[in-house]
This record gives sequence, C-alpha cells and structure tokens, in this order.
Amino acid sequence: MNKPKQLKIRFILFFCYLIIFVFIVSGCSALSLIPLTLQEIKLYVVGQRESFSYPLDRVMAAAIYSLQLSGFTICRVEHFSQKGLVNASWKNATVELLMVPVTPSLTKVTSKIQKDAGFREYSSEEEVFESMRKSLEEERVFGWSQLTRGMSPVHFSPNNDSVVIGYLGPGEETEIMKQQGQWFEIEMMDDHSGFIALKYLKVKQE
Repeated sequence: MNKPKQLKIRFILFFCYLIIFVFIVSGCSALSLIPLTLQEIKLYVVGQRESFSYPLDRVMAAAIYSLQLSGFTICRVEHFSQKGLVNASWKNATVELLMVPVTPSLTKVTSKIQKDAGFREYSSEEEVFESMRKSLEEERVFGWSQLTRGMSPVHFSPNNDSVVIGYLGPGEETEIMKQQGQWFEIEMMDDHSGFIALKYLKVKQE
C-alpha cells in the first residue's frame, strides 16, 4: 500500500474514533450506532451487501414490495439494464437500495438505512434483506403498475411511447437539466438522464 493511501486510511480511522470519544465523553446513548471495528466502518461507508439468485427485475420488484409491506413510502425508482435504484422513507428513516446484476440470474444489492440525524441502522438493513428473500422464495408475482401506483413515470426519451426507466413519488425533488416542449430532462444516477412530463412536476422558483 502506498503512503498516500495509508495516510487517508489513518485519517478516516482517526476521525471515526474521535467521534466515538466525543460520544463517550458526552454520554450520548447513540454510541451503540457508531461503527467500532474496521469491518463495521467499511459497512458504515459502503453499506451492507447481499446477493440474490434472481434477475434484476425480480429483485427490484421484491425490494419495492418488501419496503411497502414494512410501511415505507417509495420515493424514487431508477431502472437500467445494468443497475437499479430504490429510495424510500418512513417517519425518521430513509433507505437506499442499489442493485447491480452480476449475471442474468444473480443480483448484488447494497443497502443503507439511515435514522436519527444520519446514523446507520444495521439491524433494519438485515430485516429488509430477509423480507426480500422471503418474497422471492414465495415466488410472488409483482405487477409494476401496482407497485408504482401514484408515482410519476420517467421515460427514456420525451414521448409517452418510450421505455419507462424510473418513477418519482409525490413530493420527491429532482434536478432539472433542461426543458423540451412539454417534457423536462432530469438527472438520474451515473450521469444518466430521463424525461418526465411537465404536468407531473412543480418547478421551484429560485
């Protein structure tokens, strides 16, 4: 390992343990949520990972279904051939599930659930994975129209006949790149973009 990488790792570790020291001194009850080992620090930064022996489409649908079953509101869905994203919220918690197909029948999922001013919730992430696995093993049939009811579709190009590559939930904010007639081009993950009909968005005035 070269010297710059060593210094970077030492700085991250120093910062993490400095936070722990502050919580110990202050007697804050949130100490149990702070990562204490190198493995926990890695999970805290990267997120917990799990692999499912199912195609990306089915894993995404199972994720949405499982989150809704747990009381989460789906805020954002992005679905590309090589990656999928689901964002959801419930009370003071937010969840982000990033899905990448390893093979046509194997999908890797990274989960991050945050609660209470940004603290990670490990046990809840494991529960989400367990709920997803149970739904997949039960071979439930997921209808995308039902799973995304009340959400606004995001298209690949500015017309209703183009492929739907995502959905935005009511009140979800997004970055607008430009307007094309009755459509807005919006930012999506990994430098992708999509198009949503003007009628679905309310533009904030600066």
